[in-house]
Amino acid sequence: HGEIRSFGEISSLCLRFPREVRGCADGLEELLEGGFENTLIISPPGGGKTTLLRELVRRLSESGVRVGLADERGEVAAMRAGAPQLDVGPMTDVLSGAPKAAAVMSLLRCMSPQVVAFDEITEPEDAAACSSCYGCGVKLLATAHGSGEGDLRRRGLYRGLLDAGMDPDTPAAVLQSGTTARQRCVLSTLREAEAAARAAEIESPAIIVVGKACALSEELAWADSRPLQGVRVLLPHVGEGPSALAEKLSALGAETAELTVREAVPPANPAPLGEILGRLGEFSWLLFDGPACVSGFFDALLAAGKDSRALAGLKIAAGGPGTGKALFEYGLRADLLLKGGGISMLPGKLLLVCAEGGGSALRDALRAAALPFEEIAACRFLYRGHCPFPLADFLAGEGSAVAFPSLAAAEGFLRLAAGLDLSRTAALCIGEKTAARARLAGMQVLTADPPALDGMAAALAAWNCARKAGTLSERRSI
Repeated sequence: HGEIRSFGEISSLCLRFPREVRGCADGLEELLEGGFENTLIISPPGGGKTTLLRELVRRLSESGVRVGLADERGEVAAMRAGAPQLDVGPMTDVLSGAPKAAAVMSLLRCMSPQVVAFDEITEPEDAAACSSCYGCGVKLLATAHGSGEGDLRRRGLYRGLLDAGMDPDTPAAVLQSGTTARQRCVLSTLREAEAAARAAEIESPAIIVVGKACALSEELAWADSRPLQGVRVLLPHVGEGPSALAEKLSALGAETAELTVREAVPPANPAPLGEILGRLGEFSWLLFDGPACVSGFFDALLAAGKDSRALAGLKIAAGGPGTGKALFEYGLRADLLLKGGGISMLPGKLLLVCAEGGGSALRDALRAAALPFEEIAACRFLYRGHCPFPLADFLAGEGSAVAFPSLAAAEGFLRLAAGLDLSRTAALCIGEKTAARARLAGMQVLTADPPALDGMAAALAAWNCARKAGTLSERRSI
């Protein structure tokens, strides 16, 4: 009967990862607080409809409005064990995994919602559910795929909904690349929105927001007041998890992208690691010099048919908080965190688990303390030979920056950027060593003061302020 019963000959998988963007509904306060009206969010795929829908649901719910959310594919609330994993507010009832039309009818009958929300009107049954909301006096918040009102009117599924909808002179806003450094906004009316967007050469991804709040043009430009608005920041890291800097810069308005420039792989000769796993009982302490060393060690331990019970009687030291977190993921809690000192406290025979080649601050500290130890390589690092996206496109235009939280991150990025003109790209450096490497590459150098994440954010904000004021020379450093 037209139902999908099974799949065969699968060539690829598409994984969709929903994410929250808090604040992306700022500027729509009148829509949220002045008596919510039926609202349809329109954009092509990938424009951010679901993200805006989730934020509007959360804001309505937090203001005391009872919201019924029909989350057919789990992309809005991401329910697990009966609880939403993404914030949809305290007054939101979620029906997940059921067809939207059936879920809407159940919400209307059982949960007494003031607003019903769901993602993507795609079937006649969905449109009928919208009509049921109208008839019950319940407001509707929904999304639809399309390039504008004219596009939807050409499709019979939506024509009836639009004809029964808002006045054509209702204010409307078209936002291109919302919540990014390239955000643009065109204000018009519902009747003229498509023509206005074409005249302004608005391109996908874009979102259409319809309602009285769109007349508040200054409020819709909420992002312009953030200190890093208009800045795109690339955050290279060395394969030990995403940069902790990303969240901090995003909160200040920057558009960020992560890039792994170095990957951990098994040592070139795994035999010494396998041999030492057979005599772990000779040691008193295991010292792990980085998260990748933890992963490499336990991969080899499991491959040898052993598990964490082989470490019975051993004390474990972690070289830093990230290493301690990596150990915890294997069910182990470090007995000692060595970052900032503590080497001299280690008695007995020591085994340093480190990376093959390169320097090690723990090795240097052990030698300086004249402590007896052996070392074993649990992994080695390889710099990536290519970037998974067009690096030149990301760095093009004004307001592009690259953040270097370590010298290894700087080296990995510059290998990938070989041949590119970086003279107009800012290098956000955590210290003098990374700054010296960036200057050698001809970049505009911004050095953190103090040399920490907060100092990096402050340096980038000062640079962006000077850039917008026109007081930043082409090769000026801060």
